Amino acid sequence: MKEKKIAIVNDVHISERNPRCRCDNYLETALNKLEYIAQNNDYVVMTGDLFHIHSNSTLFFNRVYQFFKKYKGKFHAIPGNHDVFHRNLDALDKTTLGSLYYTDVLELHTTSWELEGIGFVPVMINTNPDLVPVDDMNNKVLIGHKFYENTFDPNESLFESDIRRLNYNMVFLGHDHK
Repeated sequence: MKEKKIAIVNDVHISERNPRCRCDNYLETALNKLEYIAQNNDYVVMTGDLFHIHSNSTLFFNRVYQFFKKYKGKFHAIPGNHDVFHRNLDALDKTTLGSLYYTDVLELHTTSWELEGIGFVPVMINTNPDLVPVDDMNNKVLIGHKFYENTFDPNESLFESDIRRLNYNMVFLGHDHK
């Protein structure tokens, strides 16, 4: 049996407007990179901030919808602070990320899920680390949209003491763009 490959991608910040520092077509470049990753892996797990702003134009949505539709079932994501309006998951239906989820072309996770027998546990930016389940069996992957030891905003951080207490061998964190 062939082993499955799972890519972990942080903070893509897809945008319909180019960042000032870019002279290429940022949207096309980002989608081309995601396409390369999708073609070379069985699954792609996004750690939040797939989009730079939570709500985008219809034209932009149609472009990203067509992309994700081509890879339906391959992309899995947790919401980041840029993906949802004021970190309010109840407003997901008003966001580009939510629209991709509700049209069934992107898997969106706010609770634990499994891929190929591997358990993933999401911890989003507004999640209290004390509420994250401990990995007693030491066999799950922690996927987070939180800083790692950021003294700038301790409420948006996981600290080494949190990770040790939670007992995860594999931890992938977005949000700090490192």
